[in-house]
Amino acid sequence: MGQPWAMEAEEPERTFSVNDARAFLVTRAKVKDYWAVGDFPYQSLARWSSGVVMRYVGDARIAAIAAIAAIAAIAPDKVTKALSNQVLRGPDYSKGPVPRKTDGELTLREGDLPELHVTCCFAKLNVTLALGKDLKLWLYLNDGVTEAKGLGPCELFGFGVGDFVECTDVPPEDTIGERLIFSLQSDVDYIVEVQTVEGKTVDKRLDTVAGVLYRIGVVDGVPGVTIQGHELQPMMNADGTKVDYRHNLKQSLTTWEFTPDAVRPSGADTGADTAVKSNTFGQHLFQNEYSGFKLPACVSVLWECAFEATPPPSINVKKPMAWLLGKTNLQPGSFYYLV
Repeated sequence: MGQPWAMEAEEPERTFSVNDARAFLVTRAKVKDYWAVGDFPYQSLARWSSGVVMRYVGDARIAAIAAIAAIAAIAPDKVTKALSNQVLRGPDYSKGPVPRKTDGELTLREGDLPELHVTCCFAKLNVTLALGKDLKLWLYLNDGVTEAKGLGPCELFGFGVGDFVECTDVPPEDTIGERLIFSLQSDVDYIVEVQTVEGKTVDKRLDTVAGVLYRIGVVDGVPGVTIQGHELQPMMNADGTKVDYRHNLKQSLTTWEFTPDAVRPSGADTGADTAVKSNTFGQHLFQNEYSGFKLPACVSVLWECAFEATPPPSINVKKPMAWLLGKTNLQPGSFYYLV
């Protein structure tokens, strides 16, 4: 009878997921460069490492990446193309609604700067955003800036503090100056995915609902993700098959509404303009004296959302923010209003 440690261990199941494919595509170049400077040729070490991983570590995922790396060493372009086309292709936007372009060139109207109600300065960008007494949003470079500045797509302003409550009477569309309701019409609507570490925001990513669901469900491998205040149904082709990574959205009976607290502009008694921070600029737009204000087409109210992995996994709403969806160039000494 042999020694226990000489017995053949049950071989773990060998699987290869899209997580492995993505990890491989991201790290392949770095791994190849590292292995290439060793004493063994890259191809030999890749093949050898796959077997070693399974024998001594028993990690099928790492072994799968090592095996793919071996093939990639011989035909990297074919492997990369195959994985990109078959595994990492993302949502199929050829069916159903298509996403709005966020990097198109914006057409800004140049004019004479009117008297202003509210201003906020983006110090890092040397750009000022202002609400004129003509009820237009104006953008211009700060004094002293001598070179043109590119801008967008980017976050413009927030809506300060207020009440965030459940809402059951959802209108067809929400408009600024009236109500801010978390209501998504389709999976090509944009949201801002917020990523945090120990309670601190480390990244904000602008993406479609379909893109976020794909990343979480397919790339990160978390099935059954829902969206707060909405119901998801797979989008179907005419032949009864599912459209890749697309969904139809339906508003739930209950969602969320944000109502900013009332504020009194500091210059209301004197007629002077009010300088505020960008995260409260939108709060001032809800005042009665600005009731005729409407957001220009190039600015959209988007919702910051965060993924909560605690079962059931869900994309939860955080707060509304106004974004400039497009890009433009601001010239020194010129004043532009958004349309």
